[in-house]
Amino acid sequence: MSVKKLILPAVAVTALAGGVAGYFYFNGASGDSATPLGIAKVIPDEAYAAAFISTDEKNWAKLKQFGTPEAQQAVDKSFKEFQQKALTESNIDVDKDLKPWMGNVMVAMMPGTNAKPEILMAIAIKDKVSALSFAAKLKSDPKVKTTETDYKGVKIAEIADAKSKQPSYAAVLKDAYLIVGSDKKAIEQSIETFQGSPSFATKPEATPLLSQNDGEAVVARFYLPDYASMVQAVGSSSSTPMSASTLEQLKRVKSMVGTVNIDDVGLRLKGAVKVDPQTAIEFKPSPGKVVSQFPA
Repeated sequence: MSVKKLILPAVAVTALAGGVAGYFYFNGASGDSATPLGIAKVIPDEAYAAAFISTDEKNWAKLKQFGTPEAQQAVDKSFKEFQQKALTESNIDVDKDLKPWMGNVMVAMMPGTNAKPEILMAIAIKDKVSALSFAAKLKSDPKVKTTETDYKGVKIAEIADAKSKQPSYAAVLKDAYLIVGSDKKAIEQSIETFQGSPSFATKPEATPLLSQNDGEAVVARFYLPDYASMVQAVGSSSSTPMSASTLEQLKRVKSMVGTVNIDDVGLRLKGAVKVDPQTAIEFKPSPGKVVSQFPA
């Protein structure tokens, strides 16, 4: 699914959360107290996988000590170019319109129609007044058409612009979270989850992963509590079906979790894989040949 198929705020949020994280490295971004386990409580338990992205300035600021001035300038330039291309038409200013209210983000992969996975985002709202001001600005945009419906007492906004063929949907849950996605059913499921239905946080295999703490400077975590189901879901939407033997092998991998954090020497990526106890795996350390490929 293209980023631009989400509503205008989602375009900016998705970019900030993933595609232009480098902007946080050198410019900073405000954060909130929402934890992975906390935000996961509004993600339906049907989700195959989820990624948590911190927008805490203290975490991202540690990267300012790394890299050359030229590299920092290059990242900053890339972000500004992106902002100009993606956000200028909607008149969205990241510093004024998004930073004041946008907290931590969780992006989840949900079952979609025709066996095609859909993306659902949950963004923690840290400042209600700023969020309302931003919403009012979007509604006043003549290029955006908004239609509201009610689902279990919560308003779902269907938003479409002149260039988007597929509408996007958004809902605010008790002024605490903004839920955004291109599948209305996923938004409805999130509302049900917020009102008490099982969540991604209550999945037995996901809870311990979400509770892990890998240090104060964690900037992102990736959770795959049921690896085989996720791969099967992605594979089913592919033009090349997955063979039964391949799926059987994948089922030996029970879950995966990845963490991106910042320590004293740089950006560190860590991963852990839980496999079937009956699966025999012979682990051999890999020689450090990859490092030799990096420029001096």
